Amino acid sequence: MSRSTCEHDPSAAGIDQDRLAFYLKEGANVLSDARFGLVDLHHAGTYDERYWEPATPWVHPKWKTKYDTLTPRSRDAFGYALSPAQAVQLIFVYPRKWSFDCSQFAQVVSFYAWVKLLGATEFNSRVRHCARRRLLIQPFEGSVFTHARQRFRRESKADKMEDSRTRLLLEVNEVVDGAPIGSRIMFRNVLTRDRETHRRIFQPFDNENTIKVGHRRYAAHGFDDLDRDHDHRPDRVLSHDDLIRHLLRAAVRREVTLSEAREKIWIKEVDYFLRTDLGT
Repeated sequence: MSRSTCEHDPSAAGIDQDRLAFYLKEGANVLSDARFGLVDLHHAGTYDERYWEPATPWVHPKWKTKYDTLTPRSRDAFGYALSPAQAVQLIFVYPRKWSFDCSQFAQVVSFYAWVKLLGATEFNSRVRHCARRRLLIQPFEGSVFTHARQRFRRESKADKMEDSRTRLLLEVNEVVDGAPIGSRIMFRNVLTRDRETHRRIFQPFDNENTIKVGHRRYAAHGFDDLDRDHDHRPDRVLSHDDLIRHLLRAAVRREVTLSEAREKIWIKEVDYFLRTDLGT
């Protein structure tokens, strides 16, 4: 397999982004039955042991904390050979057996979309030829198909986004609007404390990792508790304004206005999973 077709150097220009967006949205909504929370190997019911198994834990480079990591089994629990594409597809057949945090959700939905877009044979070939490691589900950092080709980050709402490779500074709208479909967009919540008691009340929503599926539209995970009083499940695909209202509301556990959300929620980090010319 040549470098031009290898997973490590995919170009957004060579991908049908409309089809990719369709499969990302489909996968996000199929995964609506999965629970919210990190895979935990010490607690039953957070992953499907029939088709996936523990891999070497991922160590956070800054915190030095170890996090559980999963990889497809080479043979399933019934003794049949299992390919990476089959293992991904089976997550979506049995989503109730899984629990994902927002970063793992972004990875798994991406795997689903790439299986659909490429077909199982090409997906397995790219995993085999292009991944320095096996297909992995882990927190924070992606695996094959979800490695950051470009990462843009800022430390405060007032800052511009910095390209981690070139150190160029860009406006956030330029980075987000220029992001290919499937990019990871991470929102930062600066209000994770109750307005009256000032106590931190819902740590998981400090940050929310999402997947770009259209112009200012994102697939997100983890708002089931927020909407349990509704007659229907929340759509996993949200507009920018709906997402930031959900995120702030989840943190403070009360109704919020759009102006509040715009003040307290901002985009902190963007990962491009497809190569572009932005910033070069």
